[in-house]
Amino acid sequence: MSDRLAELRVKPDLTNEELTELIRLSPPGTFVTLPNFEDMGVVDLRRAFKNLQEGTERSRYAFEAGCYIEAIALTIQHAEFWLRMFVAGLSHDKEIFRQNNKKSFGMVVMECKRLGMDRTLVSELLEFNRKRVSSVHQYLLGVTDYDDLLFACRQYLGLDRKVQQYVVAAIGEPATGAEDITGRLLFRQDS
Repeated sequence: MSDRLAELRVKPDLTNEELTELIRLSPPGTFVTLPNFEDMGVVDLRRAFKNLQEGTERSRYAFEAGCYIEAIALTIQHAEFWLRMFVAGLSHDKEIFRQNNKKSFGMVVMECKRLGMDRTLVSELLEFNRKRVSSVHQYLLGVTDYDDLLFACRQYLGLDRKVQQYVVAAIGEPATGAEDITGRLLFRQDS
């Protein structure tokens, strides 16, 4: 790795020129572009990006603290973010996710299935959703207990990351310079 590439990789804030240089110096495929957040129904771009960045850490913390309902809720939200990205990237309807839309997780999964998402992953997501509904929404009705919630957390640990990796591989387009990233999300694959 060149000294300049190493320098750019650790620099916390890059100018547009430095970002273009980082993309150019990086191995092919390191950076991919993904659909714009607005195509996914994001209301507040800055807040959504911040929440996405801290979501994994918050989910881990909730799990370690024994807050299993929160861990499940964060996992499903993170997975749904990437599922929406998949739909936004493949759908011809750019208005599919208007701001504040009310599409349920299950509806988004079924749209992904319709657009050709891997059947095994779709099945796993639907099973996770069934487990989530019975575990979380029926907890106080005595259908489940906290041990079941712990089991659900452990059983689906990493599912959101699996969805992320699948979506990036399925719809990410290699970025070679600044012209590729205008109006799109830039994703670094080795992060």
